[in-house]
Amino acid sequence: MLELPDAEVLKENLTPRLVNRTVRGVEVLKDALFRGSSRSPSELEGLKAGPVRRRGSFLILTFQGGPRLVLDLALWAWVWHGSSSYKPTRTTGLRLILDDGLEVRVILPGPRMLASAWVVDRPANLENISQLGPDPLRQRFTYAAFQECLEGRRRLVKDLLVDPRIVPGIGDAYSDEILYAARISPIRYAHTLTGEETQRLHEAVPTTLTWAANVLRLRLEGELFERELRDFLQVHGRGAAPCPACGGPIAEIRFGERKTNYCPSCQSG
Repeated sequence: MLELPDAEVLKENLTPRLVNRTVRGVEVLKDALFRGSSRSPSELEGLKAGPVRRRGSFLILTFQGGPRLVLDLALWAWVWHGSSSYKPTRTTGLRLILDDGLEVRVILPGPRMLASAWVVDRPANLENISQLGPDPLRQRFTYAAFQECLEGRRRLVKDLLVDPRIVPGIGDAYSDEILYAARISPIRYAHTLTGEETQRLHEAVPTTLTWAANVLRLRLEGELFERELRDFLQVHGRGAAPCPACGGPIAEIRFGERKTNYCPSCQSG
């Protein structure tokens, strides 16, 4: 899925492609993409684009004097930017045709429609966004607020990390990396964490996400994603590989559709 570091870098790399460009046309090729929107994407026609914003892993395309376009790319839908001379593929869900002969497309691979889009005046009023916890890359992500969310909770600590009401924008990949950085087992229950462990975990959240975003910036060099980039991660997706710290094998466990990787030696706490 698109996680917070991906969304942060996508926001940065998409903004200069859009700012001050006027939308000359809007074409929706997959009606289900806007199944939850009460307003039509055609309202974006004639508007000049502003900066792209982010809330959790949601992308928010702003327009001067007009509504916002909110994108939830879910299990890795794509944003493409290029020439209007290229014909849309059958996986294209949305086209924003710009005044410079280029366009932005939302690409929806796979048979299931998991991505969503909305046209709204105030993204904060969307139910999907209004329930999000404080952004872990902003000052509101305080230790006190984080501790309160975890204290006394009889849930696996990984389950809490991927709960967007606590830490928005984190999925299996970066929850594994955060727990590895904090040296905490993903199968620990939150109510068993000591104050020192909770402090370590809180610090690991923004540190890990910032590290990942920096790696992605260097890898992409201003370009947009064409595929999921996870090969630089230390534990996630590396089951049976040696731990970078101790050399022991990385373990892999599954709970339903959720995959978790961790080092049993380094994360024994």
